[in-house]
Amino acid sequence: MTNAQLTLIQIDNYGPWTVTPKPRREV
Repeated sequence: MTNAQLTLIQIDNYGPWTVTPKPRREV
């Protein structure tokens, strides 16, 4: 899986991952 695919999954799971209490390693 590429970073883009992982980001899409994150957005799918809980909207904007940039404002989540526990952001993933996408920064």
